[in-house]
Amino acid sequence: MKKIGLVGYFGWGNFGDELFVKAHQEHLGADYNLEILHDKLREPYYVGPIDEYISSCDAIIIGGGDLINPVRVSGLYWREEYLQKPVFVFGIGVPSTKHIRANAIDHYRKFFQHENCKLIVARDIESANWIKHNLNPSCEVLWFADPVCSVKLPEATEVKGKILGVVMRSHRSLDTDLSHVRTMIDHAKKMGYSVKHIVLANLELGKADLELVRSISKHDEEVYFSNSIEDMCRQISTCSLLASIKFHGVVVAAMYGIPSIAMSVTPKNRNFLRMIERPEMLCSYTDKRLYQRIHRYPAPIPRAVIKEMKGSSEAGYHYLKESIDNVLSGLPVQIPGQNPTISSIDNNVSMFDYLKDTPGVMSVDGVVSKVSRAERLANDLPRKLGVTDIKRQKILEIGNKSPAVSLKVSEKLGAVSYVAVDSESAQKDEFYEFNSAGRLSVLDDFGVCNFNSKKFDFIHSYAFINYIEDPSYFIKGLHQNLKAKGRAYLSIILKLGSSGSGLSGYLPDMPWIHLTHTEEEVKTIMLQRHGVDLGLADINDWSPDAYLNAFSKCGFDVIKCWFTKKPPEEGYYEDNKDILGNYSFSDLSKSIMHVTLQKQ
Repeated sequence: MKKIGLVGYFGWGNFGDELFVKAHQEHLGADYNLEILHDKLREPYYVGPIDEYISSCDAIIIGGGDLINPVRVSGLYWREEYLQKPVFVFGIGVPSTKHIRANAIDHYRKFFQHENCKLIVARDIESANWIKHNLNPSCEVLWFADPVCSVKLPEATEVKGKILGVVMRSHRSLDTDLSHVRTMIDHAKKMGYSVKHIVLANLELGKADLELVRSISKHDEEVYFSNSIEDMCRQISTCSLLASIKFHGVVVAAMYGIPSIAMSVTPKNRNFLRMIERPEMLCSYTDKRLYQRIHRYPAPIPRAVIKEMKGSSEAGYHYLKESIDNVLSGLPVQIPGQNPTISSIDNNVSMFDYLKDTPGVMSVDGVVSKVSRAERLANDLPRKLGVTDIKRQKILEIGNKSPAVSLKVSEKLGAVSYVAVDSESAQKDEFYEFNSAGRLSVLDDFGVCNFNSKKFDFIHSYAFINYIEDPSYFIKGLHQNLKAKGRAYLSIILKLGSSGSGLSGYLPDMPWIHLTHTEEEVKTIMLQRHGVDLGLADINDWSPDAYLNAFSKCGFDVIKCWFTKKPPEEGYYEDNKDILGNYSFSDLSKSIMHVTLQKQ
């Protein structure tokens, strides 16, 4: 069996890094002999000559988190001696890009441009793009969800009542004023939470973290410490809400479906929360508004998001193993699928613009694969339409962004015919005829097309009608193309909601920026933060009542109507009350409208 040497922050007892080792073993252990290379926890990290350790390996995997420090090069992770063997860099991130030192960058460039650096896989697009643009590696740069997302977690432990889990970390840079953490905990207790302090470390790190926890906890609050990584995960699973300084506490909680307040405003937390569509949960432990992140009924992480993150992480390991196998067999590393990869796509893309063919491989902007998105759409559609079975039906999808996704939805639903259409502005050369129902059609300027009296049993459309200045003509088209008693499901982005800017993933701290700032001000902010002006989303200003009135007027019965809600945080609302106060708080809280219609 081939031997793979593991290089990373392993052996110190850090929760996330020990989970990395567990993930490596689960995905690679059956095919390779995995061994952590270093055998000391202090420099020079090796008891004997390092060449002897390396000579026994067939390849080396370097990974485990924020290993690329633009200011200082670790004496453990990036030693030139490793390049005697094929090196695979996997699951890494860049902790900060604000400050760099030329000598550190030169060292990384030399390492990543070496012919024996065979593959670089980052855990988020931001790290992947930084590596690509600053280090110009000689090998491919890709990214997948964090490796810990694919770890087989212990079964969740069910408990009664609401529990707030609190995870702290002892570190030399930790602010000594933890009063805002204490305020947050006390606020949660007033809202009916019991409190559990969870130490997410063991060995040397665990002792220091336990001492810190004991200094801030009160007698009626549980303190949990264990040397078992599995037990730490089980304790996270008991929580209703987690507040964690540690990144992998947030990751594990998310994979259990538990929302987390990320109390460390670092790129990895910001990027991960954006990836799971919960950017509002980022708030520093030093922020006086931290307590405002405690909600009486915290919204869980959707199962679809968990599935997508797990699928992407597993796909990363599949690709890593395939790459190792190829290199050790004398073959080149193969790029997954035929679609553009991170190395050839600009960072500034919109949701679902690029979707990879490989199951579980994430799109460049950070959310979902074709296969997993198709499965989610197909599984959710009957529920959204309010029916039990939609097989062998004629279905129309309006607002198609990927014909390959629609093809898979059609196959999964077993539709008699499935037609997908989009506006002319979205038409692309690769749109093609994907079933016997006919070629992918193009909508006219008003978002309505004539199917030569063809009637559909069901119509579904996602975030499309909201881009039409006057949706009344579109609604008439819905009615025209449905059979009697046929049903339609629409999701609608609302102008006054937090998603109205179309930039919430880029500006998570300014969700209503389209109301509080001018277009020129938004442009300036985007250029300062991201170096690009994507512009505000062109959402019409129809209210929910305007839509409902138009549906009824056109001859639809509204079967059900519900909303994805995100109310403004108290501090944000107060800071912008001079503008947001002009609108109904209820309207501001409604981000997306969902409606199921039936033709009378």
